[in-house]
Amino acid sequence: PIYPVAYHDALGAQLGAAARDAFVRTYLLPGLYHCSGGEGPSRIDLLTAMLAWVEQGAAPDAIVARSAAPGPSSGFGLPTMPPPGARAPVPADAPVTKGSDSVARPVYPYPFVAVWDGTGDPAQASSYVRGSTPMAVPVPAWAGSEFYRPYAPRQR
Repeated sequence: PIYPVAYHDALGAQLGAAARDAFVRTYLLPGLYHCSGGEGPSRIDLLTAMLAWVEQGAAPDAIVARSAAPGPSSGFGLPTMPPPGARAPVPADAPVTKGSDSVARPVYPYPFVAVWDGTGDPAQASSYVRGSTPMAVPVPAWAGSEFYRPYAPRQR
């Protein structure tokens, strides 16, 4: 996903990392296909974390992602969205149960990743820590990179 990383890096280059991190976080979900599905945990409640940040000043760090429940396909090999109100959100600290919530992992703000602690249950989010080595996603020079710079009128 080059565009979110490019935007994140451009904000840091323009504003400085501390100013950027005061108002934005970028979360990359490993193993998630473009819109949904994939082998990685894809059910994530970003709204609750965002509301806590805006209303209580609690900036989000790790947000727990859970595996999607198996269900009907959209025809593209991706699960369909459940009808509104079909299932209540699962609290981040709830234990993982077998079945629809079989895997839970923390997702840390870019550029960090979740690293298994080597001892706990790999299906439990509590068995992961923030990676000590930042995730490196090289953003090569590309034709659209100028769109991620501040606008400056042309001099005539």
